[in-house]
Amino acid sequence: MKPNPASTASTEPQSIGVADVYYTLFRHKWKIIICSILGLIGAGVAYFTYKPLYYSHAKLFIRYVVTEGRTAAPGPGGDASNTKSPDMRGETIMQSEEQILTSMDLARRVAESVGAEKILAKVDGGKDVNIAALIVSRGLTVYARGSIIQIGFEHQDFEIVQPVLRELVDNYLKLHVEIHRAVGIIGDFLTQETDQLRNRLAQTEDELRKAKNRAGVISLEESKRTFAAEIARIRDEIFEAQVQLASRSAIQPEDNKPSVVPAASPAASDAPATPTTPSQSPASTVAASPVV
Repeated sequence: MKPNPASTASTEPQSIGVADVYYTLFRHKWKIIICSILGLIGAGVAYFTYKPLYYSHAKLFIRYVVTEGRTAAPGPGGDASNTKSPDMRGETIMQSEEQILTSMDLARRVAESVGAEKILAKVDGGKDVNIAALIVSRGLTVYARGSIIQIGFEHQDFEIVQPVLRELVDNYLKLHVEIHRAVGIIGDFLTQETDQLRNRLAQTEDELRKAKNRAGVISLEESKRTFAAEIARIRDEIFEAQVQLASRSAIQPEDNKPSVVPAASPAASDAPATPTTPSQSPASTVAASPVV
């Protein structure tokens, strides 16, 4: 059985030749030209109207946060403060710091420090501080991870991004101290009261020290040390005296022995015998001879 030529031709793949391409181009040439012209016009408009954004970033390391509190013990400088470090996740402290960084108050301070006319020079122009603060807030990105806060700022003017970011960090540090140290109307009053009390305490301690010096009163610890040294010295002297007494007691019996003198014999004595009277010699007898 012979194959059908029509069925064989329908199953073979059709290839596109050069003639087909030319035919398509010439048939849709106006569509192609119009789309190309529109694309070039759009690229030119985007090139001349769209302004690229310049980006600058910084990092803040939050080691700990110092806050004032009534229950805190005074530190070495006399300030009553609590020191809080971020926990393992650091959510509580880092979220509060993010809120400070993204606040409109901080953005307004930055706009006033840098200058609203500089921030709005390549945007819409003008000198409105509120609009400049809004531009700063919109161009700011804050991301916290652990104890590190990454801050980024983007703007159309490359000469603005770094000054704005620098002022942002400086004003953030000031605002951080004001918030956590409660600086303000009440904070200033409390600070003045604290300084006055500290000065009065120092003056009282100085007067007490002078009064002690005039009265000859020394501290208890120094008295204890002085008395302990004196007791040790007296004990040493007593010990030396006991040693000397013991040594002299050992030598004294040899010096106190009675000396033995030998008696002289009558033959060896050349000295004349001393006559003794009856009163001196009670053992002698006196004989009276008769008178003739």
